[in-house]
Amino acid sequence: METKISTKNPHYSYTPITDVSENFINGQRVGTAENILKTIDVASGLLAIQNINHPVVHSGHSIIYHKPVLIGNNTGVYSRIVRQEGNFIALANEVFSGKLTTESRLERLVKGHRKWTGIALCVPIDEKGNGIFKQVRLPEKPEIFRQNEVDTFSQKAKETIELHRKIIKNWVKNGESLIFLPQNTSEAGENHFPTWNSHLAPSQANPLFIQFGGEILRQTDIASDIVSSNFVGEKTIHLGQTDIFIAPVAVNEILRKKVCVVYTTEKLIVVAQEVYGHFPNEKEQTLRSLSLAISGIVDFDGKLKILKQDQRLKFSPSDEKSNLVKQFSELAEFVIEYQRNFLKILKD
Repeated sequence: METKISTKNPHYSYTPITDVSENFINGQRVGTAENILKTIDVASGLLAIQNINHPVVHSGHSIIYHKPVLIGNNTGVYSRIVRQEGNFIALANEVFSGKLTTESRLERLVKGHRKWTGIALCVPIDEKGNGIFKQVRLPEKPEIFRQNEVDTFSQKAKETIELHRKIIKNWVKNGESLIFLPQNTSEAGENHFPTWNSHLAPSQANPLFIQFGGEILRQTDIASDIVSSNFVGEKTIHLGQTDIFIAPVAVNEILRKKVCVVYTTEKLIVVAQEVYGHFPNEKEQTLRSLSLAISGIVDFDGKLKILKQDQRLKFSPSDEKSNLVKQFSELAEFVIEYQRNFLKILKD
C-alpha cells in the first residue's frame, strides 16, 4: 500500500488513496473501508500536528458512509480543521471518489462524488501522554468547502464532542467498562475476536505509545461487517460508525475485541465494540476504545431493505426491561440521530 500525505498547508490537506481493496455488493465491485479509514486517521492527525507544531493523539471519530467507493475511480481524503473546544481539535474529513479527484481538480467536485463524511477529534499531548491545550489557527478562507459547509462542520464538530462525552459517561468509569456486552438470541450475538498486535507508528511525544488509531478503526470495520452480516444472515454494508479512544495503545501490545449486536431498528443494525490491550507477559487487559457501528442491507435498487422479524434483535422479557438494554438502546439512538441529521444537512 502506498499512501501519499499532502500537508503543505497547516489548515487543510488532500490525501490520494492509491490502494483500495475490493469486495462485491450485489455484484458490483466496491472498495472496502480498511485503507480509507487508516488514511483518514493519518491525514487528520498529521494535519493537526502541522497546525500546532506539537504531537497529538486521536480521541475518536464519527464517520458517515454515503455511497460505496467503486473500484477503478480516483479516491482521496480532504481534511480541514474546523473547530477547537478545550483540548479537542476537530477536523472535517471528506472522502471523494470519481474521475475528477486529483488535487488540482478538487474544486470541480460535485456532491455526487462525496462518498464519506466525518469528524475526527485530536488532542495535543505532553511527554507523559496527558492531554494539554494548544492554540489552533483556524483557516480564514473556505477552500473547497463553501462557507455554509464550513459552518455546518463547525457545528457538527461541537455535537461530535458532546456525543463522545455522552457515550463515555454512560459506558466508562475510572477507565473501565461499566457494562457487559449483552447476550443475544443470535449465535453472532457475542464475539471475542482473535488477538492482533498493534504495529502503528509511535507517538512523537512518547515513543512507547501509538499516535493514531488507524489499525483499531480497521478492526472496527472488519468486526462490525462480520457480526452484522452473520446476525441477519445477509451481506450488510456500513452506514457509519463512532469510535472513541479511551486510552493509548502501546507499541507491540496485544489487542482483543469484544463485539455484539446491541440494537436494531426497522432497517438498521447497531454493533457495539470494546477493545482491550495488554502485553504478552500481562494477564490483565485494560479498556482502550469503544465504538458503535451502524450497518444495513442494501437492496439491488440501492435502498436499505426492511429487516425481517427473525433479523431483529430480541431479548427475553426480563432483559428487555433491564438498564443494560435500555442504556445501549439510548446510546445507539444518539448515534443514529447524529448521523441522520448530519446526512440530511449535507444533502440539502
